[in-house]
Amino acid sequence: MFKKVLYAALGDRYRFRHITFDELAELYTSTMLRSMAMSMSGIFVPIFLFDLNYPIWQIMFFYCIVFLASFLFSFPAAKLVGNIGPKHSMLISYFVQIAVLFGLIQLESLPELFYPVAFGLGVANIIFFTSFHINFSKVKHRRSSGNELGWVYIMERVGGVLGPVLGGLLAMIFAPSYTFAVSISLLLFAAVPLLLTKEVMKTHQKLNFAKLRAKNIRSDTQAYSFFAIDAAVSMTIWPLFVGAVIFKDNPYFLFGTIMSISVVVSVVIARMVGKVVDNRQGRLLMRFNLVVNALLHLFRPFSFGYASALSINMVNDGVTAGYRMPFLKGMYSSADDHPGSRIVYIAIMEAHATFVRMAFFGLAALLAYSMTTSRLYFGILFAVGAVASLLVMVERFPALNKRRRQA
Repeated sequence: MFKKVLYAALGDRYRFRHITFDELAELYTSTMLRSMAMSMSGIFVPIFLFDLNYPIWQIMFFYCIVFLASFLFSFPAAKLVGNIGPKHSMLISYFVQIAVLFGLIQLESLPELFYPVAFGLGVANIIFFTSFHINFSKVKHRRSSGNELGWVYIMERVGGVLGPVLGGLLAMIFAPSYTFAVSISLLLFAAVPLLLTKEVMKTHQKLNFAKLRAKNIRSDTQAYSFFAIDAAVSMTIWPLFVGAVIFKDNPYFLFGTIMSISVVVSVVIARMVGKVVDNRQGRLLMRFNLVVNALLHLFRPFSFGYASALSINMVNDGVTAGYRMPFLKGMYSSADDHPGSRIVYIAIMEAHATFVRMAFFGLAALLAYSMTTSRLYFGILFAVGAVASLLVMVERFPALNKRRRQA
């Protein structure tokens, strides 16, 4: 069924007829549905907490707890994937995420759920992303992985088109809790494609963490950590800034429309980026977009209305595709370069990235506690994001090197 739907939507000329469809198509479909669920609820979590009168410092501490949980469970998550496989692990992450959304619905009446919800969100995220990275790095094709990443990004963003505006409407007309309730239903649907085929990896694996030392992939872990901070600024700090400073009266719907409109830009660009990456121009493209992204972070605190916020988001979605896809292609190819240690490689990368994000949000919480949370406060955090964006360039992924011309 999924095969027919995607063929009809995408046409015969695309690559789905030339790859192992079941393995990638289920990942595309599940990613699209999860993206829609998370774009309906996830982007609104900081705004939701602010709307419940939690101070900025406590919201930052919420995310510090999220990434503390992710850090603590980074290696257990890897062991889980090695034992039951990435698809079954992703299923578990969906159900943990559903429990988290139920907790958010009850948070106003049961404030004691604040820390358990944060911890559960961190556990759900680390299980999902560890499973996803391992699964995709296994089923992708090395020469065309940029193109396949383009499709993952497109399906993810297609799921993100309707999610924000629908979530914003539900929150505006009814209550934010309705947004979380619909997200729960979508996560249940997202689990279905993962049940259609068998695991792509051997299960009951015994992981040898001593075989791959973190010092041997230092540039990879450093680049991924900076990549993660940049993502945190764009996906958490920016929505909170928009909701708390720019759109105080109606943040859900206005920010939802901004997110949905800007997604269209990224869908168009993702197809072009995938081809450029496979032609070994990925590093040049990535570095150009990282510089633009750094400048964009510096412009964020000067946004004062709908038009400027929309413009920033549209540029952000365009440049994000331009640096995210080459980076992930390089990371997935590097995972291939460590035979027998794919899961360990991803686990080490996630452990470093989650630890750095935990530290970032911990310091952001301390800063918010000690100063007025004005544009200056957010400007400091956006400046950190700009520096992190530039420091992603420390990567040395072999897959992003240019092809040598043959004599």
